[in-house]
Amino acid sequence: MALFKQTLEEGEGGKTIIVTRVGPENPEPEELEWTGSEHQIRIPLRPEVKDLEIVHLNLHGSATDAYDMGDDISTWLSKYMGFETRMVYIGTNSRVVLGSGAPNGTMGLAKRSPYTASLRKLLPSSLFPKPETITFQDIGQYLVVTKESNDEVSSRLEDGKEMDISKF
Repeated sequence: MALFKQTLEEGEGGKTIIVTRVGPENPEPEELEWTGSEHQIRIPLRPEVKDLEIVHLNLHGSATDAYDMGDDISTWLSKYMGFETRMVYIGTNSRVVLGSGAPNGTMGLAKRSPYTASLRKLLPSSLFPKPETITFQDIGQYLVVTKESNDEVSSRLEDGKEMDISKF
């Protein structure tokens, strides 16, 4: 993912993410703004979901529904990733935090009482605190990176390339 750069463009139809491949096949991109290059694709920041296919995802045991962004984006990403890739948009959906120890997450509830998880299945959900939720992050809401770890990742890239710390 270090070989993709994103910029945000605001237009009449809303905000658009411009993704530019900056890998070996495009070593010196003209600009990161939209140039119409085969090495770029435009993706709406907040797509209209009414015509998008809903897909059910299960990430680390925490399920949610998302919207498949379509074959054009999939084909473009798959070309550079080297394997079939689908981009999905989570929209207003979310999924339950698992494994973080969040106070209202499943681990936090289990620490209060070993019976809480069982009771949660039997009793109305209104009797329990609303569980912590996230979107597509792995487990927690926050990711932390140091300059040193970013420099380590950069050292593994080809000469002249540097990891964009905003990827974390």
